[in-house]
Amino acid sequence: MQGRILVAQRKDILQVPREALLNWDVEKQTAEVYVVNGAKAEKKKVTLGVTGSATVEVTSGLTAGEQVVTRGAFAIADDGRVLVAKGAGA
Repeated sequence: MQGRILVAQRKDILQVPREALLNWDVEKQTAEVYVVNGAKAEKKKVTLGVTGSATVEVTSGLTAGEQVVTRGAFAIADDGRVLVAKGAGA
């Protein structure tokens, strides 16, 4: 038998994959991410909240719907060109 116990429920939480975070300062709960702006990458500073196993809550610095770079961000410069690849099921 398996089951889950729901201890809390939060709505309208913005999360990003852990691999999207650059210069993550765990103590200050800050990091940087690249978002796609047209065909270019734009670096943004974000404030973080609750950390999960695969995702991290973003409490400020991003808005819902912004596309975040999750692969190769370490090799991008601010305002660098990006190509958005669609994954399976996207």
